[in-house]
Amino acid sequence: MVYHGHIKAGRIELTEPTALPEGAAVRFEVVLLADVEKTADDSSLCKELSQLSGLVKGMPSDASQKHDHYIYGKPR
Repeated sequence: MVYHGHIKAGRIELTEPTALPEGAAVRFEVVLLADVEKTADDSSLCKELSQLSGLVKGMPSDASQKHDHYIYGKPR
């Protein structure tokens, strides 16, 4: 399970209440918002793939929806 929260007065405060048992061992990872935003902007798979958009010429307009038909000959 992944829970989200923030630090308040030196303690971890979860965003949503949880039913974890008292004394349960937990592990947490510190993620700074600036790092998350930088990662999302710099290495976005969508951003990288968008550079390939439109490279293949002469394809039917529905090629993205019916690629199995055009590539493998499967029924539409």
